[in-house]
Amino acid sequence: MNFIRSTWQEASFMEKVALIGSLTYFILPIDLIPELMFGVFGIADDMAALALLFSTVLRIRNRMSEKERQKTLPTFSKTVD
Repeated sequence: MNFIRSTWQEASFMEKVALIGSLTYFILPIDLIPELMFGVFGIADDMAALALLFSTVLRIRNRMSEKERQKTLPTFSKTVD
């Protein structure tokens, strides 16, 4: 649960829109391309929604880990004599 909460808090507005939209599209039974009529092509739109969901989460988590890494790096300041 902490993973979801921290990811959500770090996400920008547009990333939140992408997360909600892709998850909603994947869960709802309404499809742009129905599986019954178009077979494999009908599954492609669901896979695209999942790909958007996973890539957005990955982008957010990479940004979070980069911020954590920046916190742990030593900072060297130049002193001028």
